[in-house]
Amino acid sequence: MASPLNSLAAAIQSLETISEEERALLLRHTDRLNKELDVLDFALKRTQKDKSIVVNILKATIEDLEKS
Repeated sequence: MASPLNSLAAAIQSLETISEEERALLLRHTDRLNKELDVLDFALKRTQKDKSIVVNILKATIEDLEKS
């Protein structure tokens, strides 16, 4: 996933005013944030899919009840 964090990581990589240890630390943090964003994105998509399924089931149930 292309994100602003990837741009931030590229900017950190190009900095000449920080030490290698600081650069590595900042890059680890951006990697960790990217992973957290991926997990949250997956959870959001899964929740939206589950919501859609529940809505469809409820609509079908309502239609069945109205027919009865």
